[in-house]
Amino acid sequence: MKRSRMDPQDPNSFRHRFSFVNGITYHYVDEGEERNEAIVLCHGFPDLWYGWRYQIPFLVSKGYRVIVPDIRGYGQTEAPRCPPNSLHQYGYKNICKDLKEIMDQLKIQKAIFLGHDWGGAVAWRMCIHYPERVHAVISVCTPYFPPNDTFISVEALGEIFPNLQYQTYLSHPKAEIELDNEMESFFKRIYRTSKRNDLVKIFDGKSMTGVADEGIERSSLITQKELDYYISQYKAHGFHGGARKQIDHPALMIVPEAGHWVMVEQTNQLHEYIEEFLENLKKSEGMSQTKQDFRKIPQNNSKL
Repeated sequence: MKRSRMDPQDPNSFRHRFSFVNGITYHYVDEGEERNEAIVLCHGFPDLWYGWRYQIPFLVSKGYRVIVPDIRGYGQTEAPRCPPNSLHQYGYKNICKDLKEIMDQLKIQKAIFLGHDWGGAVAWRMCIHYPERVHAVISVCTPYFPPNDTFISVEALGEIFPNLQYQTYLSHPKAEIELDNEMESFFKRIYRTSKRNDLVKIFDGKSMTGVADEGIERSSLITQKELDYYISQYKAHGFHGGARKQIDHPALMIVPEAGHWVMVEQTNQLHEYIEEFLENLKKSEGMSQTKQDFRKIPQNNSKL
């Protein structure tokens, strides 16, 4: 029987699967199963598989099998409990192992990885930990940055880059409690367009809830149904997992009039860039003849 069309406004219209992966139960969307060429989509914080709701049908229409997990700790994927000083379960290497095991179970030898935000960092780390499983990387909002030789705490990182001080907040146990109690307000504040009159303050230097506005309106970036879906998914196990996340032929493409949520705000423009990249990739290499050594990615490798 022919499946119904994937509807970005209806999460249930997508094909959902669950697998036991690397010690936990993983949830992911799997579309275009009959296709030979695969793309794995990796979301960031505080997103879910649902952040790619517009890109999934587009990529399937271009002939790809599309795998879209709720990354460890998010959505319907398990969120293992762990103390603040023992977060290796949520490290890049372990998440990359999750993705590699999903590929093993689905018998996918190699895939293109498309990531956004911290999901872009996961895509780049796949090139280091499992280079033989990566055909190419498309990263939205996240340029490549190499692993540090020495450990840098989130506190020290915030001192160097003040705009990253929110990560110190998210690493503290109080963040989980505060965000769990202010879910709707938090999502209304973080899912905004790039338009000046739509921007609101999210982090006040100490908290992401200290700047809550009881009368804050939902942005036009998302519908009420989409907002309700995010809230319902986070209510399952709160922010415990989500809040604790910390090439050759490079191409830099700037999407005009777009903010952080480019996948939703400038969907068509992003699709044009992705399609151009994929077409050039096929012309230059062929999907089955990758010869790049992803262990030698230059530090200035660009994002999409």
